[in-house]
Amino acid sequence: MKAARVFVNSFPKSGTNLVEKLVRQFGYSHSGRSIAFSSVCGRYTTIKRITRACSLRNVQIPIGLEVPAAVSAGWLKKYVRGVAHGSYFSGHAAWSGYLDDILQSEGIKVVQVIRDPRGILASMASYVVEEQNAWYPFHRSFKSLPRRELLKFYIKGGYVPGAEMFYSGIREALSRAEGWLHSSNAIVVRFEDLVGAKGGGSDESQLEAITQIANFIDAQGVDIQQIQQSLFGGTHTFRGGQIDRWVSDFDQGLLNQISSELSNEIWLARLGYLFK
Repeated sequence: MKAARVFVNSFPKSGTNLVEKLVRQFGYSHSGRSIAFSSVCGRYTTIKRITRACSLRNVQIPIGLEVPAAVSAGWLKKYVRGVAHGSYFSGHAAWSGYLDDILQSEGIKVVQVIRDPRGILASMASYVVEEQNAWYPFHRSFKSLPRRELLKFYIKGGYVPGAEMFYSGIREALSRAEGWLHSSNAIVVRFEDLVGAKGGGSDESQLEAITQIANFIDAQGVDIQQIQQSLFGGTHTFRGGQIDRWVSDFDQGLLNQISSELSNEIWLARLGYLFK
């Protein structure tokens, strides 16, 4: 039997699609639902804000990571209850005690994906400027920036001209996800462990990560080794999946800047991400 439902959560460009592929190989189907700041921004913004916004009679639940955003507790409860048994949904949701409690009360387990922040930023800088992502609220503004300037903006954050939104710096944005590391209802998996040798990691770490996730979500009767052989690549945002591709993007100046922001984040150091 499969666990009732699964929430695949991550920071954008951390390997969400890789974990979604893994969960599908465990036998889960995609519900078509997600929770992220795009739940209230992006496509169909007006309709989303009318139907999902908070009111004086409804508790506000923060969900945005890179962009501060919130939805009403009433809408969120109804939304996650609509996820069918044996299926999963994905997202880029901030941790809060309220969201954690809602998921636990519904029997929904969280698979939280973490990646080296430098890899996140390098991948995001490629993703956001592609024409297929013109729907993204910051596409036009970010596309006009030279790549190095875009990376600097991602690190520090700021107001996005023309988008009427504030984009949080990497330290503030990541801090909104830290709570998932301490949740008894979540398992944390590093992107670098899950890609295996084909992605510059190790097959041993990959096998261990796959096994831990399978055990956590009660995926039974699955062939772990067969899944491992077919896991790498093949997702619609796949760009090579190498854990150190960010190195060519970060000169010493950018390395100093991101180190200044993240060197004191102990929880990142515990995950093996060091900034000096």
